[in-house]
Amino acid sequence: MIVITSVLVAIAVPAFSSISTRSRYNSAHSSFLSIDRAAKLYQIDWGGLPPNAAVGEMPPELSIYLQADVFAKPSPFGRAWDWNGPGSGIADHGPNLSIHTTTREHQDAMEQAFDDGSDTTGIYRRQSHYVVFPITTP
Repeated sequence: MIVITSVLVAIAVPAFSSISTRSRYNSAHSSFLSIDRAAKLYQIDWGGLPPNAAVGEMPPELSIYLQADVFAKPSPFGRAWDWNGPGSGIADHGPNLSIHTTTREHQDAMEQAFDDGSDTTGIYRRQSHYVVFPITTP
């Protein structure tokens, strides 16, 4: 009985870990999409994007388009969200997770799970130490 239980646990734990990890990536991707939609609505209304904001702080300009808890709660990786807007020095403006807020491995996994596999094209792009979800013109 103990052997059977041990075998079942040995099989179930890695499977559960994989499901948990995939869930975190799905949650992060969903948050990126929510921020993208809010920024595009702001862009339509105001003709540009909100200025750069501090790590973990939502640009106040997005408050009527996005629930504050998206930026207030940690990313699924336990760290803060960031917004690179005009004035940030980053070429592509949009929500991001930097190496200060996630690991390179998580950034690479997001690229593989939801994008084209290249960190220079597609919806996730690496710039400096950021994985950015660039906001494009609606």
